[in-house]
Amino acid sequence: MKSGKMFSSKHLSLKAASSDVSKPGVRVVVSKKVVNKAVTRNLIRRRIKGLFKEIGPKILVVFYVKKGVDGISLKELRKEVIYLINKVQVVEVNRVR
Repeated sequence: MKSGKMFSSKHLSLKAASSDVSKPGVRVVVSKKVVNKAVTRNLIRRRIKGLFKEIGPKILVVFYVKKGVDGISLKELRKEVIYLINKVQVVEVNRVR
């Protein structure tokens, strides 16, 4: 995804494409520099994808994970995902008007 709007929180960045994308969904990028162990990277991916399925809009988003995310709880991760998704939805609503 080359174009899109970026939003950030302490442990995550999110890039959202426009709502007219042919394949909506979520992608999660967890670099080896950020989290060294593959098991932990996959756990973070599964958690973010699961949270997005519960509350996410039908658009294409890419989450970029920042350093320190492996030390936060699922509750804190959920807050950050909700915060970023709300920012995306506000932008989408304002764009329609």
